[in-house]
Amino acid sequence: MDTARAHLLEDQLKGLMIKEWTIVRLIDHGKSAAVFEATNGAKQAAVKVFDKELIERFGDKTQLARIEREVSLKGRGHPSMVEILDGGYDVGTKNHYIVMAFLQGSNLKKRLKDIPVEAIGGFIADIAACAEYLEGLGLVHRDIKPENIQVSEDLKKVTLLDFGVLKPVKEPGVTDIEGVHPFIGTLQYSSPEFLLREEDGTTDGWRALTFYQIGAVLHDLIMREPIFSEYAEPFARLVNAVQEVTPNIQNSSVPSYLVDLAKMCLLKDPKDRLRMVSWESFRPPKAAASGIAGIKERVIKRVLVEQAGSGAVTENKPDFVKPLLEEIITSTKDSVRRVSSENDQFPPYATIARYPRKAPSVKMTFEKSEAHLMPELSVIFCIEIVDAEAKAVAVDVCVHMSTAPPEPFECRIPFFSGIYDPSRLHTSLEDILYKIIDFVQRQMPQADSWLNLEFK
Repeated sequence: MDTARAHLLEDQLKGLMIKEWTIVRLIDHGKSAAVFEATNGAKQAAVKVFDKELIERFGDKTQLARIEREVSLKGRGHPSMVEILDGGYDVGTKNHYIVMAFLQGSNLKKRLKDIPVEAIGGFIADIAACAEYLEGLGLVHRDIKPENIQVSEDLKKVTLLDFGVLKPVKEPGVTDIEGVHPFIGTLQYSSPEFLLREEDGTTDGWRALTFYQIGAVLHDLIMREPIFSEYAEPFARLVNAVQEVTPNIQNSSVPSYLVDLAKMCLLKDPKDRLRMVSWESFRPPKAAASGIAGIKERVIKRVLVEQAGSGAVTENKPDFVKPLLEEIITSTKDSVRRVSSENDQFPPYATIARYPRKAPSVKMTFEKSEAHLMPELSVIFCIEIVDAEAKAVAVDVCVHMSTAPPEPFECRIPFFSGIYDPSRLHTSLEDILYKIIDFVQRQMPQADSWLNLEFK
């Protein structure tokens, strides 16, 4: 619905009642509806009136089913979700409508450049919490974008709006035409698999879409401009960008975990997205705890699992793999040497080198040392490049008490996952090494074995 049609509808409805709500003025409009301020005595609400051309396209039955899904949220609530009050078909004005709580402010698209940097993390956490709440109800929003996020006038609160393409995860979608899978939502903020309607219709599959869309909103907040705005025209160029282009995301004034989070959410492959991002990722990382108790142990939760970044699936991707892998292998070796040199009580090790039997990996061999309560021990770091262009990597560790038996690499402990950064890899590696040493000193296994460690 363009501006002219929205104002024409305002002229037609102003002063009239839809259900028990009197239309006061036009607040905003989008491609499918116009939103009006309305009153009922002292009560105030926002009434969304749908474009009749949309009804003609999809049919009255389909639109009413969509509205019923929105109204199913009545009585359910989340602090970051607009309250749904009513909805249906108004016989008097012959319009389909939704009644929502009235919110002061305007949408995020309009206020994008005004959002304080210090508010970005909280805003994204709140939107993600709302999306997670919907998932708990078995629902997926499918159209999270700045235009569907209301920002309060004081720029302190965000609220998720517009549940027009809401879908129960395990049911066929009434927003999809029977037997056909047309595009639903907003192209610019949709993941590659959803753009092509090749999404996995499971909870995990829809979660991958939600992560992407929240990541696209986060991109806008960091970069202060809409994602893929330079590819907006012609339409085919935007389609190609969503599938192939890796967005540039950098802003030194924004906390690094948010930049990484945006990159990881925007990974092109939904499986990579789900591997690198979880609901926990959207919550601000906790400060690492540190202390000395007999042997140094720095306890760090995998903050990088809560961080993210982006990459594109392109034919040039192999060009990034080899140099990144070499850099990580070198960084791993340097980190091990650094950990050892910083503490005289660190158990002595004999070798640290690329491991030829299971590439890509690095093997560290500890010497047996009674003074350090250490048996002969091998620690193998297994490196996987998840997305080379995005520098998204995962590093697991295998621990073995001897080199004699066969080596089952399935006994892996994941300890680093996220956007590669030498300092963060070093911190995680130092953490895992001290945990391994602490475990071995406490257990002191007598037999040769692979250790399936569970750190507490």
